[in-house]
Amino acid sequence: MVSTLTNRNRYLLSDSATQSNNSNFLQVGATYSATNGYAVEIGTLTSSTTYNSYLQKLIQVVADSSGYYRLESHLHPNNAIDFHAQDGNKLKSTKGGRYY
Repeated sequence: MVSTLTNRNRYLLSDSATQSNNSNFLQVGATYSATNGYAVEIGTLTSSTTYNSYLQKLIQVVADSSGYYRLESHLHPNNAIDFHAQDGNKLKSTKGGRYY
């Protein structure tokens, strides 16, 4: 468990402080939608988890020029979740910096 984020570090973001088969982890979805970009999803890491499943849930935090962080998919770093200041600071899916 970390108390502060470090730019360019990778994290597993979970609703649980310890790993268990019931822990949910945030991941950027793999299915692209022309209207909505990539979805924010949850997934679990079971005892038979593959490397791909683990890497899907690995998120890199990247500081932007406003001092906030965006959450990039480890497998697809061009796909990210960011807040959009012009839309009430809602979380938005981005691809290469373009909001959906």
